[in-house]
Amino acid sequence: MAGLAVHLVLSGPPVDPPGPGIQLARAFGALVHQLASADRAERDAAVARVAADITAVGGRPYVIETGGAGAIGAWGQVLAGRELVEQAAGVALGIDRIVLPSATGGTQAGLLVGVRPTTRVTGMVVARSAAELRLVIASTVANLGGSIDPASIDLDESQLGDGYGRPSAAAAQAAGLLSRTEGILVDPIYTAKALAGLVAGVRSGAWDGERVVFWHAGGLPALFEPLD
Repeated sequence: MAGLAVHLVLSGPPVDPPGPGIQLARAFGALVHQLASADRAERDAAVARVAADITAVGGRPYVIETGGAGAIGAWGQVLAGRELVEQAAGVALGIDRIVLPSATGGTQAGLLVGVRPTTRVTGMVVARSAAELRLVIASTVANLGGSIDPASIDLDESQLGDGYGRPSAAAAQAAGLLSRTEGILVDPIYTAKALAGLVAGVRSGAWDGERVVFWHAGGLPALFEPLD
């Protein structure tokens, strides 16, 4: 819509035919660079190569970090967190905790800046380790003008299962519960695992007495992607 060319560098391995995520990207006009593996170093090198190629023909590439987790993307979550707090205050509703999937850490960092200190933010780890995520989140919070002790960042690795992009029984059960009771869909890669963490926290009584908001992270096309 803005007249900008879009290049997407996507981790592999590729599937044939391409999944709906790639089909949608192409339908919206993106040029997809599909990699052979999910190796991070390969992906980073490919992004640098694509940006260099664009520069070589006179373009001015703007590189968006994986998951949109840079300061600009995280700032959107700051504003969203503040909007939540304002809307809740408008109906005299205190929000004690937000539960969300945390992969690259950008969403959690933005929410931490937007809703602290009145609301706790619990990230359900769906990709990298909690130790790595804490450092990334703390750094992003600093880039947003905030400050936080990495040790105080609330991350739960209990729903990671076999790793990123791998389905889990708990996530499938949580997704089924939500779709059948509320008609809301969640993807199996990010959001369903966080939802499973929410369900587990509620059923265990760990959050008794708290008002908890579930932060839907999207990812609907991933419902139709082939998963191992």
